[in-house]
Amino acid sequence: MLGGSKYTCQWGYAQDIAQVAKHIPSCFTCAQKLKHRSTIYSCKDCLNWDITVEQDLLQFNAPPHFPDDEIPASNKLRPQRITYDLLKNVIRTEETKLIAGIWDKRNVESFLKN
Repeated sequence: MLGGSKYTCQWGYAQDIAQVAKHIPSCFTCAQKLKHRSTIYSCKDCLNWDITVEQDLLQFNAPPHFPDDEIPASNKLRPQRITYDLLKNVIRTEETKLIAGIWDKRNVESFLKN
């Protein structure tokens, strides 16, 4: 089921799908394995339609104005499963940093989108 925006096009996940879209479909090798109902464990070339796996192909660049202090050492973001706990933590973080003057409105908006 797909959502309706750039950052939540798969229901329940936040990510920039446009940056990883080319890796989502099965590569030729995985497509052949699927066709023959063979087991596929992991592929370095594609996600084989599974965007819930731990795979570097899912990493994407932070959007403009994303807070620098929230970008990991890899300099790439990963999909986030949207849960109530995640939402509560995001709201607490953005509120604290906005009130403290660490972030501005653009940082908050970018952080909330992702």
